[in-house]
Amino acid sequence: MFIDEKTGVKIYANLDESVSSATLRPYDITHAFLPVIRDTMEYAQLILSNMPPIHALDDEHDEWWEGDEGAYFINETLFDVLNLYAPEGYYFGDHEGDGADFGYWKIDDGVEYTEIMGTMFNDEQLQLIQEVRDQYKAQKETEEFDEDTFERDLWYTFNRSGLFEKDDDNNRSDISNWGVHHTRIYITEYDEYGR
Repeated sequence: MFIDEKTGVKIYANLDESVSSATLRPYDITHAFLPVIRDTMEYAQLILSNMPPIHALDDEHDEWWEGDEGAYFINETLFDVLNLYAPEGYYFGDHEGDGADFGYWKIDDGVEYTEIMGTMFNDEQLQLIQEVRDQYKAQKETEEFDEDTFERDLWYTFNRSGLFEKDDDNNRSDISNWGVHHTRIYITEYDEYGR
């Protein structure tokens, strides 16, 4: 267990240890992941919005687990929330070399940030992200810089760029669900990747 430095919330997982291993079944993964964030505001929001649905939580054979909604919940919502609480220098995901071993793992300093990002974004998107990162690094040195405002404004910056449209065949990442935690993962905590 560790305490999130930004919120003071307990996260019920140990760093560099498995939260879930030897299974990729959505039902099993969800039941391993949800308790990790049980004290967070996001957990409360998920439960209040009935995600995952009660009928699915109680039945490992429910068709919801194999449908698009279940996959989206795990891959887009749950992983994003877990990554939101990753301490500096860590990520939540599969362990290098074992795609079924999930936990909070230390980021390998030898892995280039652009290698990580290149799997998620195309070249034009990466260029815009690099420009925004450079802008962030320059602005954060000024006295009047407000990080919260910067993070909130980024959603509009990326949306207006036109590079993250859902119907774009070259798009690997849809910006419509971009939140502050995405900003922290891809932009403002850029320095922790050793560049």
